[in-house]
Amino acid sequence: MKNILLLIGFSLISVFAFPQWTWQNPLPQGNTLQSVYFTDANTGFAVGECGTIIKTIDGGSAWTVLQSGITEILFSVYFTDTNTGYIAGVVGTILKTLDAGITWTELSSGTTDDLYSVFFPDATTGYAVGKNGTIVKTINGGTSWTVLTSIITLEPLYSAYFTDVSTGFVVGSDGTIIKTTNGGTTWNELPSGTYEALNSVYFTEASTGYTVGTGIILKTTDGGTSWTDVFSSQDVWLYSVYFTDVNTGYAAGRDVGVEKIILKTTDGGSSWTAFSGGTDNWLNSVYFTDANTGYAVGGAGAILKTIDGGTTWTPFPGI
Repeated sequence: MKNILLLIGFSLISVFAFPQWTWQNPLPQGNTLQSVYFTDANTGFAVGECGTIIKTIDGGSAWTVLQSGITEILFSVYFTDTNTGYIAGVVGTILKTLDAGITWTELSSGTTDDLYSVFFPDATTGYAVGKNGTIVKTINGGTSWTVLTSIITLEPLYSAYFTDVSTGFVVGSDGTIIKTTNGGTTWNELPSGTYEALNSVYFTEASTGYTVGTGIILKTTDGGTSWTDVFSSQDVWLYSVYFTDVNTGYAAGRDVGVEKIILKTTDGGSSWTAFSGGTDNWLNSVYFTDANTGYAVGGAGAILKTIDGGTTWTPFPGI
């Protein structure tokens, strides 16, 4: 096994170290993708390992590898408009583009902790969360960032979602859910009822939200005061959740037996249907541009697309 891993590692080094080699399969590249985000029906971005940033302008038919300027893992991508976007990654990395990804500038985040999620509730106010309970905030479009006081100091925080500029939720390991109602000045820990890792959080309304994690999906209808277990299976690990309306949502991750899995609900989380997707690789992020069209990305550069509301998923050619 060690020899196989060394061979794979040498192959990857060879591809990136010597320009005479051109990546052939999977297309457009083979690094694991951690996050996907679309600014309109046709234009989307995905980020991942080795500083990978890829972009499509035709609804996923073709993807172009962009230059990030770094080689570390990028975990999360978020755009505030068609041109302005942010990426969070390891050792406090935050990148910003003002030209729809053509160029990226590295910002000073004020931390060296890994940042796993970035979210902007408006054009100038943004938050990033990560390792050791780290939370950083900007109020000037990323020009400067302030490290906020967090009530979580040792455990990682994996995902942030704000329902308005002041009210936000952050989830993390050991069932952690924290909430702020004053723009991050103070945080309150909410009872999740679980000690499983929570990897992603999404709100469909100010009071109604979902969080997914290791073998679990939780729902709140009272702004996070209480959470109900609406799905549980120790064989399913979920890394991303996204809703297209108050009733219809998707969760993506891996099934211990078959690697990839996508779950769908059409009744606000009361029941979930499993779709296997079109790849054997686990899925880290799911995003929909409308009620029917969605994308999921994950291991080994996997990119999937659906145009029928998740009934079928087609892998990008070459996977």
